[in-house]
Amino acid sequence: MPAHIVNETRSMWIELRHQTKDSSLRPVGLEFRVNVTSLCPCYWIVDYVWFRNFTFANMQQLKRAYDNDPLVRERLKQYANLGFIRRLL
Repeated sequence: MPAHIVNETRSMWIELRHQTKDSSLRPVGLEFRVNVTSLCPCYWIVDYVWFRNFTFANMQQLKRAYDNDPLVRERLKQYANLGFIRRLL
């Protein structure tokens, strides 16, 4: 394959959803782009985070925004009862 066509980065988007009382899945508004250049998930890297029209370069940047930005903190707290947000931060 020609060098200009080869792409060393393989990424996938992971969108989080939660199940509501009526059994439908609703988007949470939190998505991750994961760099999956290895077959082993322990080497996967979150290289982009999208949360409710806020974008972050990685999870550490999201954590800093949570610590320092009241708007991001309040929006994330809306989903804290889902449980996974606390584990992510």
